[in-house]
Amino acid sequence: MLGTRTLEIRSSPFWTSGASTDRIMLHVLVALIPTTLFSVYWWGLPGLVTLTASVMACVLTEYWACRWSRRAATISDGSAAVTGLLYGLTLPPSLPLWMTVLGAMVAIGVGKVLFGGLGCNCFNPALIGRAFLQAAFPAAMTHWLEPGDRWMSHLPRSTLTLPLQRPHYDGLSAATPLSEWKFQQIDSDPAQLLFGSIPGSLGETSAWLILVGGVYLIVKRMMNWRIPLAILTTVATCSWLMHALDPSRYAGPTFMLLSGGLMLGAVFMATDMVASPITHRGCVLYGILIGILVVVIRLWGGMPEGVMYAILLANATSPHIDRWVQPRAYGTRTQRRQTATAVQSHGRSYVSSGASGRGEIAAQAETMPSPGDQSKITGSSPLAGRPAVAASRMIGVLLTVGLACSVAIVSVYVLTQPLIQRNLTTAVQQAVLEVLPEATSSQAYRLTDTGKFQPVPMHSEGLEIVYAGYNDQQQLVGIAMIGQASGYQDIVQLVFGYSFDSQAILGFRILASRETPGLGDRVEVDENFQQNFEHLDARLDAAGDRLQNQIKFVKPGHKTQPWQIDGISGATVTSQAVANIVSDGAACWVPRVVARKSDFDWQASKGN
Repeated sequence: MLGTRTLEIRSSPFWTSGASTDRIMLHVLVALIPTTLFSVYWWGLPGLVTLTASVMACVLTEYWACRWSRRAATISDGSAAVTGLLYGLTLPPSLPLWMTVLGAMVAIGVGKVLFGGLGCNCFNPALIGRAFLQAAFPAAMTHWLEPGDRWMSHLPRSTLTLPLQRPHYDGLSAATPLSEWKFQQIDSDPAQLLFGSIPGSLGETSAWLILVGGVYLIVKRMMNWRIPLAILTTVATCSWLMHALDPSRYAGPTFMLLSGGLMLGAVFMATDMVASPITHRGCVLYGILIGILVVVIRLWGGMPEGVMYAILLANATSPHIDRWVQPRAYGTRTQRRQTATAVQSHGRSYVSSGASGRGEIAAQAETMPSPGDQSKITGSSPLAGRPAVAASRMIGVLLTVGLACSVAIVSVYVLTQPLIQRNLTTAVQQAVLEVLPEATSSQAYRLTDTGKFQPVPMHSEGLEIVYAGYNDQQQLVGIAMIGQASGYQDIVQLVFGYSFDSQAILGFRILASRETPGLGDRVEVDENFQQNFEHLDARLDAAGDRLQNQIKFVKPGHKTQPWQIDGISGATVTSQAVANIVSDGAACWVPRVVARKSDFDWQASKGN
């Protein structure tokens, strides 16, 4: 008796090369082994723990997602492990574990399962998880450890931070080469960039090992080499052109290629078979787009790195690129040319030679409009002119809505202007008392053309205004000054206090700032940065007409003098803006207020 056989019906192709999903993922894992081993060697226990947690979290998330949706588990194909390893290699070694796990859940749950699983995702899942962490926890994602042997034996305190708690870091944050160049124009040694002896994410520090993995995938025909080649060539060309225009402002091609996550993104992220184009021409255009976006974001964007956003944006355009460069089927014509030819040959189609095709051609010609019937489509159709009418109506509605909104906004602003002014005055008064701890009351003074300070109402405005602070006995304790400078996003305005007794800056408070949450606003909460202003030296020289030592901004951890201000890594521009405001303000106002101290007498101010 013959055994039972199953008839399997499926579409072409019927002959496959044997490159199954699990086999492809196995080769990707093998290609990532050199980079992974170097990450564990370079970062020690933090690297091992972070990579292990990211892989396990991705695998378990996919397993439970399959069980919840009542589908067969797909963790055996290795795609979740690859996503977890790539995701872990994009993370800083000091990231708290609960953030690592949360990002892995988003990477698999949102970036993969929500789109329908493997083969259906529009974006690279690993980058989706990292993008979520970058948006939700920018401070933690930009805190980099300084490499050292001490990480071989213990974990940073921040790694074991409890969920929803603020991480505590061991020492000062290091700066990546990209951050040093973008914010301080400090170049890095190409050898360090190539071999990975620099601060950065786990898998972004060794460019040559990433290239070794890429060559392996190319040899095994598991990666389209056109994508990384197009990305790297575009970045090198664009950066070379910009560097030739202004070497002091724009980095050279060697630095741009070896720094940051470009190598990891170009070799392992952008070449995702699902999220990248199919055609060879499409892959080249896709790579060029990523390269241009990387250069644009790095040079003119807000963040020093732009690889993640460039790849995600290119992922979104990948289906459109495939449609634009879709090859024409053999024997067919483009739609425009085919239609024009059919209209022109309408009268000749009935007399075509060849009896076998005569009836078919005539039937097709009957469906085409004759030259005399073109007016039925263009001028006399009831639909003629409707797009123009709809467009004019849309423009009218938009103008009406815009005008109404403008009137409403202006009206609300005019009505609330007195309240806004009172709130600003109250905020300034409170800030003055905070930067002058011994003061219980304050009075505004304006510097006149004669060089004298004259009392004015507290709501007075202008950069020539200073605020005197008095204690309970109406004794002058210090002067508060307002200054502003360009920060990372916009103008930063603050008030800082000067003490006559200690001849020092006592503190500052931000009045207006639009700096990046979690990064620029760290100047208000960072303990190390706040310690700079507990007693910042602002003594005058013997002549009394200038500061004895100019207040200077220095790199994090390089403060050696009481008149220096330690910056914040990850918020370099904002912290330097604060230092510039205090330095310029103290140099301008301290000699004047000390020389005219008698102008701030309590009784004299009340008498005037």
